[in-house]
Amino acid sequence: MKLLVILVIVFNFIQGGFAQEVAAEETAADVNAAQCAGPCDPCVCKGIPGLVYNAELDQCAWPDEVGCKLNELGYDANCDGEEEGALKAADFEIPNLPEDVDKARYFVVCVAESTPEDIETRKTQRARAYILSSGPVVPRLLGCPEGSSFNVESRICESVSLE
Repeated sequence: MKLLVILVIVFNFIQGGFAQEVAAEETAADVNAAQCAGPCDPCVCKGIPGLVYNAELDQCAWPDEVGCKLNELGYDANCDGEEEGALKAADFEIPNLPEDVDKARYFVVCVAESTPEDIETRKTQRARAYILSSGPVVPRLLGCPEGSSFNVESRICESVSLE
């Protein structure tokens, strides 16, 4: 199951559906200024559902990596009774979904939440390394690449046919 999670994350990274940095021509403060009063501070990243603004790194991040929860952002997602690596359709409303983006692109992967200790370890490490989270299993919203959608049965992103 962990191999499946790794494959999904690698696929999303390659396809551009991974946590993205804010465009260079706009400062993160400009992009997020209108949404900074949200329920999960740091601010919600504009136009990228399921991410929050990490002011310390000046980039978008998954809520569980900065001490927030997806539910605090208005997503009715949960991983109750699920194991780490479980994939589920996003069968809930997605706040701030851009008008031109299909909700069918999104899905939830259940991941271990970053504890405050995990977050501190990431901040204080000398060289960038991936630190495995050690907290309870929580939902994380991921998106399929443009032109594809999440297939609930196969649990993969599949191209949307244009007929």
